[in-house]
Amino acid sequence: GPIALMESAAIMLYLCEKHPEKGLLPSDARLRYECLQWLFWQTGGQGPMTGNFGHFMVYAPPEQVDARNYGVARYGMEVMRHLDVLERHLSGMGNF
Repeated sequence: GPIALMESAAIMLYLCEKHPEKGLLPSDARLRYECLQWLFWQTGGQGPMTGNFGHFMVYAPPEQVDARNYGVARYGMEVMRHLDVLERHLSGMGNF
């Protein structure tokens, strides 16, 4: 029967496994786990940190300057760290 999923990584994995003919998830173990690593990196790190940064940058109450500045600095650094991981991987300098 139907499967109800609400978490983005679970949905992505479900779709990849439901449609193996699309080649979205490699069958080779090494490539498969590298792919899963990046899926989890995005859903567990890059996505939430970027969302938190955006929230503090755009939606923090103007009268809460200290809280806004803290959130922007804290999550801004995390976004930069995640982007550095991605940049290093894409430039061939390593995964981390």
